[in-house]
Amino acid sequence: MIINLFITFVISFLAFLGMYIGGITTTFFKQYLPGKIHRLYIFCGGLLVGLILFEVIPESIKQYDQLGLIIGGILGIVGMMAIENVFHNSNNHNGKRTNYVHGIIFLIIAVAIHNVPTGFAIGTNIVGQSITSSPLLWALFLHHIPEGITVMVSSMLAGSNSLSFTFIAALLALILGVSILGGMSISNLSLQSNTILMGSAIGTLGYVTVHEILWKSKAMVTAREYLVLVCLGLIFIRLYMFGLELL
Repeated sequence: MIINLFITFVISFLAFLGMYIGGITTTFFKQYLPGKIHRLYIFCGGLLVGLILFEVIPESIKQYDQLGLIIGGILGIVGMMAIENVFHNSNNHNGKRTNYVHGIIFLIIAVAIHNVPTGFAIGTNIVGQSITSSPLLWALFLHHIPEGITVMVSSMLAGSNSLSFTFIAALLALILGVSILGGMSISNLSLQSNTILMGSAIGTLGYVTVHEILWKSKAMVTAREYLVLVCLGLIFIRLYMFGLELL
């Protein structure tokens, strides 16, 4: 039990550290390139689309049934649409700050949901393996850097400070850690249930990325600059993932 707790702490801390480094990177970007934060926001949307297209979906298709993933994806999208309707019904104003607050809340929910099946998968696969020799740690750490950039940019646009970002990163790492412990203790988790969870994670994260980040930010810059920023995000994350494959 103590070993499991130690392994969970190490993985959760690396996830937190990766997000925090992403947040620090964003802070430096804002300091030395003031007024460009909206462009970084769009670029981060491209990063998340790349993560979904080049990592999350291909890896999920390898491990899970495609029909289950589709069902889970639809449930995730419908769930986020329902949450969005609740927010719209409880707010009569639609200022930019309100939209950014909605965006960061949806992003936190999406990443949290995404961390649940990821944590269970890590927990079930890591039992009986040597964690120190696993490339999983390095990959997990690097994977959370672009997520940290996106969360930090969203926090800045919503008017939050660095302390709020630290709390968000710690909360998401905690959710991952609890899920890892769940995977360790329930190694015979139903494959169908895990498939639905993973599909929901894809649908949720995809909805927030496309609708809340990319769609609502398209008017911030010209159409040409918008397309360039999104494509740069896609290219960057593809090269990033290619570098991880070489490790």
